[in-house]
Amino acid sequence: MLEFTREDLRKLIARQEQPCVSIYTPLHLEMPEAIRNPVPFKRLLSEAERQMVDAGYSASLAAKIVKPGRDLLADYGFWQQRSIGLAAFLSAYGFYRFRLPIAVTERLVINDRFYTKPLLPLMSGDGRFYILAFSQNEVRLLQATRYGEHRLDLKGIPANMQDALQYEKLERQLQYHTYANQEGGRTAIYHAQGGPQDEKKEDVAHFAEVLAKRVSARFGNESAPLLLAAVDYLQPMFRAHATYAHIVPEGLHGNPEALSDADLRAQAWTKVEPMLTKARSAALSKYNELKAGNLAARDPQKVIPAAQYGSVETLFCEVDTELWGTFEPNTNVLETHSSSQPGDIDLLDMAATQTLLNAGTVFALPREAMPDPSPITAVFRYPV
Repeated sequence: MLEFTREDLRKLIARQEQPCVSIYTPLHLEMPEAIRNPVPFKRLLSEAERQMVDAGYSASLAAKIVKPGRDLLADYGFWQQRSIGLAAFLSAYGFYRFRLPIAVTERLVINDRFYTKPLLPLMSGDGRFYILAFSQNEVRLLQATRYGEHRLDLKGIPANMQDALQYEKLERQLQYHTYANQEGGRTAIYHAQGGPQDEKKEDVAHFAEVLAKRVSARFGNESAPLLLAAVDYLQPMFRAHATYAHIVPEGLHGNPEALSDADLRAQAWTKVEPMLTKARSAALSKYNELKAGNLAARDPQKVIPAAQYGSVETLFCEVDTELWGTFEPNTNVLETHSSSQPGDIDLLDMAATQTLLNAGTVFALPREAMPDPSPITAVFRYPV
């Protein structure tokens, strides 16, 4: 299962067809509890189907929506993968599920949009980081938070040195030239160059180079820290070819093969935490400096419309709080309610989502860590 990214968020928000079913459930890592991981998910699927029928949707539509989730219950391989949380999103037009390195509370939400706020710690400025643990025999890529981790599909990244050398050999061999054929056209001709590397140190150097390039390409516009775990001589080789801008300066040294995923995450956190804390502290300081003027605000009536219009640079929101209501962009009318009413959405969820989709930064914080006594505050890109 791949990591949850802004592009995934964009796809989910693009699906606005009613009804949208969002399911969150915690997962156990250890036996014998782990064998029961599908049970809560199965129960929530049944509850979702019942609620949709009670809300007036046809039984056939409700059954169609939950069917991919029921099919997942039979996927033994999926439930064998380790993670501490599961998020599933179902509608008549798609099924998306994500294994999570964060703990989530069991939750079922049926609305006209998917409910994504529990995923904010994965998208926030201080929520997640990555670990690349590599040796000549094995490559692992982990997505992690302070509280958990899960292993990602390599998807184009070599699994070991032999695999990387095959990538490198193929790239060298698939050089081609063209020639004019008899009809005046041009035809691609592929030909091999070079032979097998006869020096082990050259193989290792090629391994590090291919790995660095593939990892950098995989991360694209990502901005979360990436920590390296490898023996001393491999790390500088990797860094020499990596173009990803957020590699942690000090990695974990030594062969990572003997370390479990959980061990890697625990050791990596000690090196990553100062970087993440620094980013949040800087954002909080900037808010406090600007809040007396028109470049920052704590009033939801001001912050939520600004987020919708792409004006928010940095957003702070309470992760465990909902602010129910409605917002009409065409008229700029925002209504908030003390409890959920028909047609309401969680306005904090909407504001955070729009901020992320407009390349802003979101910090999902507990109430006691918020910079002001408000469930949402923001720094603006320009005066609002």
